[in-house]
Amino acid sequence: MHGFQNAHIFLTLAFITLVSSMSFWFRDIISEGKLLSITSSIYNLNITKAVPIEDIKRALHIYN
Repeated sequence: MHGFQNAHIFLTLAFITLVSSMSFWFRDIISEGKLLSITSSIYNLNITKAVPIEDIKRALHIYN
């Protein structure tokens, strides 16, 4: 072999980490989809309040 004696432990740990991170990510995607379908207008209002008007004007000025 290549001298790495505990490769099976590292591979198992990497696989468990990968599966757990994917499951948390899919859980977040599903919860965001449910939030948008139920309260889409409230969600959009929360997004628009988060962006200051000065940043929008500055971005439009740079764009033009």
